[in-house]
Amino acid sequence: MIDHEGGWSDRNGELEWVENSTYKPDSFYYEIKRLDIFDNGTAIISGTGHILSDSSETVYQSSNVLIRQNGSWKAISSHVSGVKKLVLQP
Repeated sequence: MIDHEGGWSDRNGELEWVENSTYKPDSFYYEIKRLDIFDNGTAIISGTGHILSDSSETVYQSSNVLIRQNGSWKAISSHVSGVKKLVLQP
C-alpha cells in the first residue's frame, strides 16, 4: 500500500491497522471507474472511495492490482491519492 502522503505499508501493517484502529466510519462505498481483467490472471481496479462519518465525507482516488491464485483474487498493490475531507451541509 502506498498512501496519499507517499508512505509504504505491507500486508501485515495494513491488517494490524484494521485490527487496532478505533476509526469506525458510518459508511463506505467505492465507485469503480476502471476494471480491466487480463487473460494472465491479473486485474486493475481504479476508482473513487467515499468514507462518510458524522457530518463529513472523505473522498480519495485509488488504483489496485490483483492476481488470481488458486481460484481467488488477491490484492498485491494499492495506491491512494487526492484525499479530500468535505464538510456536508445539513
